Amino acid sequence: MGESFAFQGFTASSTLMCIIDGESIMQVDYLGNRKVVGKTVEAYSELEATTTEYYNKLVELGVIVPAKTPEDMMREMQKNMNDMASVLAALTAEMREMKKNGCERNPADGREDVPVCESGAGG
Repeated sequence: MGESFAFQGFTASSTLMCIIDGESIMQVDYLGNRKVVGKTVEAYSELEATTTEYYNKLVELGVIVPAKTPEDMMREMQKNMNDMASVLAALTAEMREMKKNGCERNPADGREDVPVCESGAGG
């Protein structure tokens, strides 16, 4: 009779054997089979540098508009508030001028530049 030989699977919880081959991290089993499970930090660093370079070029060309930082949004909101305050001040000055000098238009007969608002009634 011939002898039979069998491999039983080897398991260890949360443990695997790996080797580094260039920029790849490979899982290796007891038979020498390999499976890529990751990349080295150097590979990720190189990829990050390349993508950052492309991103910056696309921003420079106007293809991508970068997201505003919280500081940029606060500056923009402050500018808008200052602009609104200026408009409000100008409108307030115009209202004072109109009250001081009269109406711009008499609603009774449509004449412009009336020095004082007059009622349309009377005779």
